[in-house]
Amino acid sequence: MPGGPWISRAKATLLFVAAMLFVLIVIEGFSSLVIVGRRFVSTQDVRIAEKLHTRYDPLLGWINIPNLRRDDFFGPGTYFQTNSQGFRNDEDFTEAVPPGRIRAICSGDSFTEGYGVSNPDSWCAQLERVDPRLQTVNMGQGGYGIDQSYLWFQRDAEKLQHQIHLFAFVEYGFPRMAQSQNFGYGKPVLTLEGGALEVTNVPVPRGSYLFPVAFRKLAVLRDLRTVRLAQRLLGTGSQRVNVNDQEATLALGTRVFEELQRLNASKGSQLVLVFLPIGYNVDEWYGGSLRERIADIARQRRLRFIDLTDDMSELGENEVSRMYIAHGAVPYLYAAGHYSAPGNAFVAARLHQHLVEQGILRP
Repeated sequence: MPGGPWISRAKATLLFVAAMLFVLIVIEGFSSLVIVGRRFVSTQDVRIAEKLHTRYDPLLGWINIPNLRRDDFFGPGTYFQTNSQGFRNDEDFTEAVPPGRIRAICSGDSFTEGYGVSNPDSWCAQLERVDPRLQTVNMGQGGYGIDQSYLWFQRDAEKLQHQIHLFAFVEYGFPRMAQSQNFGYGKPVLTLEGGALEVTNVPVPRGSYLFPVAFRKLAVLRDLRTVRLAQRLLGTGSQRVNVNDQEATLALGTRVFEELQRLNASKGSQLVLVFLPIGYNVDEWYGGSLRERIADIARQRRLRFIDLTDDMSELGENEVSRMYIAHGAVPYLYAAGHYSAPGNAFVAARLHQHLVEQGILRP
């Protein structure tokens, strides 16, 4: 017989191997389907405060609704109010700084916005109580990464005259830059092209703001192995930045700081980077101390940098617990761990102290 019996044995072996591979693929695919299916079902909408006071923005993803007032927003006696410029302030701001005042713009995320407390109790607003010379503009926004805070300032606040720009952030402001969405809400993505900042994923998909739950569920489906395999075969795989690429996000953040320094210098304003301590940390994400890395970057580029971590750690354990909102104290899923009213007051007092020590403010 042509080919001999070894040909038959080789064919049988190949068929057996192919059958085993098929079985393994089916088993693995079914396992991923079960796991992803559970995540798909459990991906529910959550009570997010930002959804109640923001609107879609093609550049930033979401932004405050102007002239909004919501009483008892974070609980009885608290309120959330925006001015006509969309900042979390009770009054509007003229382009020029009022005579005898020092205007400070506070950029940041929900810790700067004052998540969980009333307008006057955010650390940005409380700076005015510590030093009545100050006029503070609250440009904090829940869920923002360093990229969105920078883009918002560049577009809407850089036109305001100011003497100080407090650019505040917490540790996860860096990994947020690598994401094209946050809790299902679409956002811009900054990239470095030849050393220059480029804004991608804009206009931000409007549907991600209108139907964030659907987008979170679709994101879950992307984890199916069959979907990944099809994307690789078709060459349509996701181009998302790897959130574990610490050096890439640090380089991107450094470039943002440099651009902020340039923008403020052109306005005669002093940029101050402010590192805000939170109830837990993600130092492990960087395999070391993120704040120390940022301190090195600031020294190398002669940027003002204030780290409030040591100030907070000086407090006793019971006192520290008073600085943060406890679980269940505010009726929103992500409220716990933000600064309480005493916590915001502590941050304002210590921040002011550092501003005086560094010569940014006179005593």
